[in-house]
Amino acid sequence: MKTLARRLRSRFSERLFVPHPFAKKTDSYDLREIAAFVAALESASYYTKHMLKCKSFECATDLLTHALSLVKLPGVICEFGVATGTTINHIARVSAGRIIHGFDGFTGLPEDWRSGFPAGKFAQPLPPAVEKNVILHVGLFSETLPQFVSSLQEDVAFLHVDCDLYSSAKEIFYYLGNRIKPGTVIVFDEYMNFPGWKNDEWKAFREFISSSKLKYKYVGLVPSHQQVAVLIE
Repeated sequence: MKTLARRLRSRFSERLFVPHPFAKKTDSYDLREIAAFVAALESASYYTKHMLKCKSFECATDLLTHALSLVKLPGVICEFGVATGTTINHIARVSAGRIIHGFDGFTGLPEDWRSGFPAGKFAQPLPPAVEKNVILHVGLFSETLPQFVSSLQEDVAFLHVDCDLYSSAKEIFYYLGNRIKPGTVIVFDEYMNFPGWKNDEWKAFREFISSSKLKYKYVGLVPSHQQVAVLIE
């Protein structure tokens, strides 16, 4: 009995001395780790209030597949932020028979985003190889979208917003806002769950919703990362 008690005390003591994930490395906490934790708490609170009924997925491609299954409009399908081409090729394969428009300058982020993501991050030496039903529009959104919109005769059926920055997401809604209608499906790649998430894609979308008076509902998310899908109603 005494031996068992000693073992239990020993295990309890070991647990007490397991390093805490936010243990001080100097005389202060690492603010980046604390900020990420605070962002997770804020995102969890937002999820609890607004997303409890929407489906959860393990990864971004699973969410994209689900979101594309909800597309009923005959309009255009666009991705903003092509980078290596992984997601646009996935969209193209799931949406075989439809043209997919990809927008990217391939010079990386046009401005600093947050710690670890300076201007130029995600730059590609060349545009990636893409599926046959993909058309790439190379350049800044402000350079390629005006011409694209001027010749556009359809509404937007599906948007994949993977541009990280508020300024870039805002340009998407500025140029395409009038073509976003009830039935449009939008997937955001950096919607929440990182420090400063309310300053970027989330903020641009909230401003668009406020100005357009449209309604929407959440239809999916990747709870372990940052991706969220919405359906315009």
